[in-house]
Amino acid sequence: MKLLLITMLMSTFACHNVQAQSIKLVKTNGEATHLIHLKGEDQYGNEAVFAPPEEKPLLIFFLPKTESRTEAEALMAEVTAWFENMDSYSGSSVSKILVVEPYRTGPLVNRLFRSKLKDKPFQVIRDPEGDMVRMVREDRYSILLWLTDRKGNIVYKTLEPFSESESQKIRGLTGSDAVQN
Repeated sequence: MKLLLITMLMSTFACHNVQAQSIKLVKTNGEATHLIHLKGEDQYGNEAVFAPPEEKPLLIFFLPKTESRTEAEALMAEVTAWFENMDSYSGSSVSKILVVEPYRTGPLVNRLFRSKLKDKPFQVIRDPEGDMVRMVREDRYSILLWLTDRKGNIVYKTLEPFSESESQKIRGLTGSDAVQN
């Protein structure tokens, strides 16, 4: 019993909790139109911040809780491939963040989360309670992608980012003056 308690305490203190911290939006008629601030800790333990103006434009995925670990891993693989494909069009001119509401939570999940995502070339913020996902979308059970300009204006939103037509539209927008100015 003592060994179990000591192990639990060690894992709690040894593994810094990775979670979303805050998101601030401007909403018009219930729809988010401007991202004022986004802050969280990423998979590397670094602070991920988007605070316009003068930031790079941002592509931000919001992934809600999935039904299973298998589904979560498949979605992560799809998002990774999508971001890698987008890099060939936008390069480093657009920041990329993924906000994930995990299938499970806890110290062990935090450690697994970091180990599985440490090789990703984009920041991943864990949203364990779904607070950020809930703020941006009432239907928490669908994928959402936003593209913001440097001032935080949300210039494009889609619920179908993986379709070829939506990908093409976003590729065109990331190279346009609409997000660069």
